[in-house]
Amino acid sequence: MDAIADQLQRSLGEQYRIIRELGGGGMSRVYLAEEPSLGRQVVVKVLAPELTGEAGIARFKQEAALTAQLQHPNILPVLAFGARDGLLYYVTPFVAGESLRARLEREGALPVDEAVTLTREVADALTAAHARGVVHRDIKPENIFLSNGHAVLADFGIARSLHVGGGAPGTRLTAVGTSLGTPGYMSPEQAAGEVDVDARSDIYSLGVVMYEMLAGRPPFTGATPRAVLAAHLSQPPEPVTKHRREVPESISAAIDRALAKDPADRFAGAAEFRDALAAGHAAGAGSAAGTRGGARSFRRRAAAIVVVALVLLVAAGVATWVFTRGGKSAEVDPNLVAIAPFDVIDPSLGMWKEGIVDILSANLDGAGPLKTVAPTMVVHAWHGRADAPSAAALAKSLRARYAIYGRFVSAGADSVRATATIYDVTAGRLLGDVQVHDMNTRLDRVADSLTIGILRQLNRSRPIAAVRTASIGSSSLPAIKAYLTGEQFYRRSEWDSAAAYYRVAIAADSTFA
Repeated sequence: MDAIADQLQRSLGEQYRIIRELGGGGMSRVYLAEEPSLGRQVVVKVLAPELTGEAGIARFKQEAALTAQLQHPNILPVLAFGARDGLLYYVTPFVAGESLRARLEREGALPVDEAVTLTREVADALTAAHARGVVHRDIKPENIFLSNGHAVLADFGIARSLHVGGGAPGTRLTAVGTSLGTPGYMSPEQAAGEVDVDARSDIYSLGVVMYEMLAGRPPFTGATPRAVLAAHLSQPPEPVTKHRREVPESISAAIDRALAKDPADRFAGAAEFRDALAAGHAAGAGSAAGTRGGARSFRRRAAAIVVVALVLLVAAGVATWVFTRGGKSAEVDPNLVAIAPFDVIDPSLGMWKEGIVDILSANLDGAGPLKTVAPTMVVHAWHGRADAPSAAALAKSLRARYAIYGRFVSAGADSVRATATIYDVTAGRLLGDVQVHDMNTRLDRVADSLTIGILRQLNRSRPIAAVRTASIGSSSLPAIKAYLTGEQFYRRSEWDSAAAYYRVAIAADSTFA
């Protein structure tokens, strides 16, 4: 076993015995283990030790807490959660079977009856999750497991809680080192980086998965992830019946509705999608009203889609769709920040070129009025080096006022120096640099320190806090974010909410009072 597995085994003691690593990604490692007392196999998901900073710990705990709340036969449950010897982990059952992705790669399209059943089961699981205020945001074949002929939905690692209860409002969970979702299965609004992605985004993604189960291919393909995103944003899908004639028209119509570009044209909830599939499959006939509604929806947007497609070709940027859709203006958003990939001089630090985009985007998003461009959008729109001209071009293409770029360099055998530069596109000038020097094994602290430094720089040039001169003096990132949220309520004269968040800030850092 490797060092992490050895440390994890010591933390688990005799309760679980690690067998082998299954994989992992982003902020976690995943191991197959045995629970000797019950004679069953389980999966242990552990937070990578090098990422156990305040932000990483908060994200991991929130993921475990959210998943533990979701009790449903088609959702992979959490059996246990622990924090010991510097490791955070949680335990889920081991699903005997395979992923839907493995099945599709082996067999291609599935029988119509089975595809309908599996989709209805996932829709039922999403109904339960949405009722608890949790949007999955990464529905794809890799996260759907097949066990004894039934679907089991897993991995709420980038879910977003919509409820106030149990955490800060709108707390967003982002797996470090990954983008928010998977390009081939993203809803248009998620691909465009919109902030208020709701349950209808999951319905779209599930529609993509069902289309693939029936057609043997997804509705949109392309040579690059960027091309796929552009298709999701601008192209109407071909009817699934074009690829599979035996699919009932009613099922094809339900998929078309789930894949509507505008969330308002989709099913209002996952339960409605589930029930439409059941009714359509039983009757073997489509709903004329649903088909006419889809046709009307397509005609309403046909002209806009043509315009958007032309703009995408000219600008070669997916983000343009956000600013032209529905007549929205292309004005710069004064609260929007684009984090560019950092230049990395030392190849051993290569994972942080784009990894820092995910971490800083998650840390800065929701800090006071600030919003960040979705990392997926940034990575696909990024060209050039980490310098002012390239960063300015990136921010302008994404309608962001601020661009942040920087570099990582080794500073000795076991340390690293990171520099982040903030550029104000509206003013056309640099606001300042933030430099951090730390151990190369503690890049979590590097990221948190960069975040705090960036917030302080921004607060000097614009009122992130309630007044321009307000001090951001804490070194605790959770305390700062709670404080800035309280400042937003204070600005709107919502005194009780402001006081509540100030208390959260003080609880996180008593010296911040």
